[in-house]
Amino acid sequence: MPRYYYRSPLGIVARWTMGTVALMLFLTGLEWVAVKVLPVILPFLFVGALVVIVFWAVNQLR
Repeated sequence: MPRYYYRSPLGIVARWTMGTVALMLFLTGLEWVAVKVLPVILPFLFVGALVVIVFWAVNQLR
């Protein structure tokens, strides 16, 4: 195989386009998680953390 070989500009553009689309889909998914899912589960995470902290503190007193 030669060290330098011809690459079609169409392939390069297609790879960049697919990569950009994949990045945009990923960031859109992250935004959906941050806007829709996180506010719903945040109170449960907060209460769960408080339960764990209280449980740990009570066990430290013994």
